[in-house]
Amino acid sequence: MIAPTSGLRNANVSFTVRGANFQTGGTDLTFWNRTGNTVLIPAIFSLSPTQIVGNVSIPLNANQSWYVNISTVDGGMVSREKAFTVH
Repeated sequence: MIAPTSGLRNANVSFTVRGANFQTGGTDLTFWNRTGNTVLIPAIFSLSPTQIVGNVSIPLNANQSWYVNISTVDGGMVSREKAFTVH
């Protein structure tokens, strides 16, 4: 799903998500930390039906385990627990 699967605190991390049925102009991606109830909204550089490429800024005080949530305008949604780890 996402590569890389980890990043460092206080850093910008470029990532690629591979999947299916992503919709140009209607796909949202967030990183969510349940423990700290923190949501990160990455910058998306490119999006195709099978791939999302972007960059996310990891805060200095980020906790370790993050969900990656993807939703599409037609109601599709996938959420992966512990898909991304902060070191």
